Amino acid sequence: MNVATIGYFDGVHLGHQRLINKVVELAEKENLTPAVYTFNSFGNNGKTNELIMTRGEKVRAIKELGVKNITTLIFNSVKNQSKEDFLARIKSECRVLVVGEDFRFGRNREGDVKYLMRNQDDNFKVVVMEDVMIEGEKISSTLIRNLIKNGELKKANSLLYENFQMEGEVVRGFGRGRTFGYKTANLELPKNLIRPKYGVYLSKVEVDDFSGFGMTMIGVAETFGTRFSCETNIFDFDKEIYGRKMKIEIVDFLRENKAMDSIESLKKQLMQDKKKCMKIIEEDFTF
Repeated sequence: MNVATIGYFDGVHLGHQRLINKVVELAEKENLTPAVYTFNSFGNNGKTNELIMTRGEKVRAIKELGVKNITTLIFNSVKNQSKEDFLARIKSECRVLVVGEDFRFGRNREGDVKYLMRNQDDNFKVVVMEDVMIEGEKISSTLIRNLIKNGELKKANSLLYENFQMEGEVVRGFGRGRTFGYKTANLELPKNLIRPKYGVYLSKVEVDDFSGFGMTMIGVAETFGTRFSCETNIFDFDKEIYGRKMKIEIVDFLRENKAMDSIESLKKQLMQDKKKCMKIIEEDFTF
């Protein structure tokens, strides 16, 4: 039997971590299995877009926190279940259910914490955890998505299990950067991942056996008026990596994208961007 919690857990943020850590703690104490029920989507008629992390990243994070069993429920199959039917399944598999204060379930979100508490018995207990707050606001995936959309990555990262990251294949771009000393790796992004505010960011980069820093432009290169891209100038790195998998962690916002009147102006701006990156690295990542 399980000690479990239920939710989509996008981002595995500090609020999620409080629930999961309690599950693991109680499971160890009661000699039960720590478990998580999650969903294949978070609504929107089964569509899953603007994700903070991919499903694979989420599952890895939950397992790293000590969970042994992860069950993925099909959202469209359970959204119309009555609260009675949904709870009956949970009670058949769980001795303890850990939930947040505003947990809702069942058709039209008719089930709530009060209903759960009324349905406790000798074989089923409910533990309700207080919300985790920041500056008077509940930490939630919605809050973090808004931070990412506003370019507030440093704040968003402080609330997440790990820095917001994007992983994909390095694809060919226009090759303009290499003509003036700023070669970039263009990343093909996962389709369902949220897009940060367009702009230039300090990033951490992993590709092959290399791990280091770079500066990443997300959006449209205003000077050239090209299509959307996510391209990273990797510091102290000059290998050809087309077709390779690359991961970038978006660390901090540097500036918005802006059009330059010449290549020389662009080069000067990029030099300033890199200096700013080096200052942040020295202050935050040098021990």
